[in-house]
Amino acid sequence: MTMIRILGVAALPALFAVPVAAPAPHSASQPDVSVTVESTGTGAATAYRIVLANATAQPVTAKVVQHLPEATTAVTARDGTVEGTTVSWAVKVGANSTTAVESAATLPVPHDALTTSACASRADGGQLLDCTAAEVAEVAAPAAPLWRRWLPYVVLAAALGVLGWAAMRLWKTRAGRAATAPAPRARRDVPWWIPVSVAMVGLLAVVAVGLLALTPRMKSAVSTVHGAGGQGWNGQYVPLTIGEPVSDGAAEFTVYAANCAEAKPGAKTASCEVTVSVRTVGGEPLLLYRSMQRLYLSDTTWVEADGGATAKANGGADVFAGALAPGAERLMTVTFTVPAGAEPQRLELREGAFARGVYLDLTS
Repeated sequence: MTMIRILGVAALPALFAVPVAAPAPHSASQPDVSVTVESTGTGAATAYRIVLANATAQPVTAKVVQHLPEATTAVTARDGTVEGTTVSWAVKVGANSTTAVESAATLPVPHDALTTSACASRADGGQLLDCTAAEVAEVAAPAAPLWRRWLPYVVLAAALGVLGWAAMRLWKTRAGRAATAPAPRARRDVPWWIPVSVAMVGLLAVVAVGLLALTPRMKSAVSTVHGAGGQGWNGQYVPLTIGEPVSDGAAEFTVYAANCAEAKPGAKTASCEVTVSVRTVGGEPLLLYRSMQRLYLSDTTWVEADGGATAKANGGADVFAGALAPGAERLMTVTFTVPAGAEPQRLELREGAFARGVYLDLTS
């Protein structure tokens, strides 16, 4: 199981834990190695170019991972490894220089605006260097052919013509019978059900053609994402979108990726990784609590972030240790351990025990 797209009251010991060494804050303004994503193309075919810029005096060997939208097909990458909708490269960026990697994919048409994300991490330890996200513009469905747009009106005109003809024939029949001298002959009245049947057939034809013409528009309109959207301890849950920053009290979360690996044969557990940046937006230092970052397997069942696995994914650093200074940002990978075969429903992130929280729907 792989998912793109893109976490009770905490125990008191977790709230008052003594912080230990934490990783250095990530500079939001000018990281040592920055990542940018460019996308080109129209319609289904889309090409991506990921540029890494090294602002240091030393060469950097990095791993670049790109996460494409779930609906993507036919993914290719030059000198990269493709696994479903995930592409990875091993690159070396020279001192004070840039390098680029490229990928291409096919997107469905029509589609709403779709987001792709890319992150670079050190090849020797997994520590994240920088992440970014880019949006591929919405592509509308092709315009219906001229005959299809005019067909409902033609059918309507034909139905009205048939109704008019039937009404005129009935009127002429009755008028002719009234003008003729009375004579004993058999009545030849038109049965009432004939014009009614003709009218019903015409109406059904108009409705059928109208539905045929409107079905693509209806499918396009009914393309919303359904999330949890429940109440938090302090306000309404706020939905997350991949690559978009969302504030939760004193913290601003940006999720770049959320994916779960398939369990190994015979294993009882699997791991899910979330790439996220946290930035303080208040005037006080911010301390994140591991127990407040949760991955829900159902509405009532969740798992907390796995401290050991999270530290391993961040080059051995404890991302939950130490406060984050006002205005500082921390880029990290949060790892969750779930039962094998589990299908997480949503990710919830919070800056504290009583924060409202932000969530990423993993079922859409």
